[in-house]
Amino acid sequence: MNVALTPFLRRSLRTHCRAGKTYLIRGGMLLAMLASVASAQVTARFIGAPGLVLFSSIVWISAFLICLGGPAYFASIITEEKEQMTLGLLKMTGLRPVSILLGKSTSQMLGAIALLLVQLPFTVLSITLGGVSLPQVTAAYLALVAHLVFVTNLGLVCSVVCRRSRRAATLTVVLLLAFYFVPPLAAAVLGTTPGGLLDWAQQASVFARRRAVLTTGFSGSAVGFQVLSNLALGAFFFVLAWAGFERFTRTVEVPAARRARALRRTWGLRLFGPGRAWKNALAWKDFHFMVGGKGMLLLKFILYGLLLGGIARAVDPLGVSMNAEEFGAMAIQLMLFIGFIEVTLCSSRVFGTERKWGTLSSVMILPKRTWQIAYAKVAGCLLALLPTLAWFCVGVGLAGDDFFEGLAWFFSEPFAYYAILQVVFFWHLVAYFSLVLRRGGLLLAFAVCLFGNWLSLVVFFLLGEWAAAGGLILALLGLMAFVHYRILRRLELLAAAE
Repeated sequence: MNVALTPFLRRSLRTHCRAGKTYLIRGGMLLAMLASVASAQVTARFIGAPGLVLFSSIVWISAFLICLGGPAYFASIITEEKEQMTLGLLKMTGLRPVSILLGKSTSQMLGAIALLLVQLPFTVLSITLGGVSLPQVTAAYLALVAHLVFVTNLGLVCSVVCRRSRRAATLTVVLLLAFYFVPPLAAAVLGTTPGGLLDWAQQASVFARRRAVLTTGFSGSAVGFQVLSNLALGAFFFVLAWAGFERFTRTVEVPAARRARALRRTWGLRLFGPGRAWKNALAWKDFHFMVGGKGMLLLKFILYGLLLGGIARAVDPLGVSMNAEEFGAMAIQLMLFIGFIEVTLCSSRVFGTERKWGTLSSVMILPKRTWQIAYAKVAGCLLALLPTLAWFCVGVGLAGDDFFEGLAWFFSEPFAYYAILQVVFFWHLVAYFSLVLRRGGLLLAFAVCLFGNWLSLVVFFLLGEWAAAGGLILALLGLMAFVHYRILRRLELLAAAE
């Protein structure tokens, strides 16, 4: 049965436009824009060209959030249908593959473009603050739209090819990192001016385009190479997803939670098997079957060591000799970054996985209180940080003097405690949004925290350093307690609804 291409797309657009969360997101973005304009007005007397600073930060944050939206949102557009066993029902309606892709992906992309356009009237106000012109605003937003088209369709291809959302997100992250970081790193290692394909790859980066557009005296075309190349890549990836749709959705795998074990007992390595359950069985379950168990700890410890050794080895050809103290400082910084990423991923999975596979009701019937169940699961996931902690301790041992001196300086600043609390609050938001939203919770948590940073900057300049730090810490503690309570309450409601 032949079905037109547009009805499913129109229905998806109407559903998206009429959804209550769409208005909440747009309202939140408008508040963020107002806060950014207010912060620019407050700080105008301290910095030159406040309009350029404001607009540059908006463009950079928008580009970063679009990159984050690729793996966190668009990479699960088709895989969620595979996991929920509903893709076959869509195909039974007679919808063509291109109609399904338009309705599932292009509609979401158009909604994201609408969110970008919501910013436009407020960013035009940056012209009145000085330092930026209307052609620069036009060129920057065309670059962001083309960047969004590219990232959306890249995530779509990964979603079509992969069977699981996690694999699709990982593949999208790897491809984006390769696209944006390999060309400049290759140019730095070669020590020569890039040419040919390497030069084109660098020019196709939205971050390189941002630097070119926001330079003083920009007089180039609004439609540059980056816009054309990103639109062409987006069209290519969409056609690629269309061509491979039937091939990768022909067979359906019965959805089930996968056990994340790196080394199995069938290999004869009994030391790395789950063994007997601990007294805290929930922590034992999540440690062995969600984060990989002892085998994964050993594998991560080896991989992190190879990563540190590889970085130290890579800087030698560049004429940089790294001693033990510098190696320790590098290990500390890298492990802090990796630890942040690991805890963020654990926050999104610790409850989100149970909700995804409908096992919350089975967990919540245990003779324990809700907070005991939640804390046991969190403890099991946090054990995955042991390799990161081990290499962090190695770094402290090699660069202890500099580390403790930097730590003392950090905690002497009034905003040190606020920064730590903000990170913990971000992890709370990720866990809560994983229970509220099917996808995009991590992206929304980042957006909320960025909005909070803008507000805190305004409060900082209005109240002063120490007074602002005290007030913001109290406000953040209150918000964290509220989100903490909502997580526990949401767990009970979802378990009752299963």
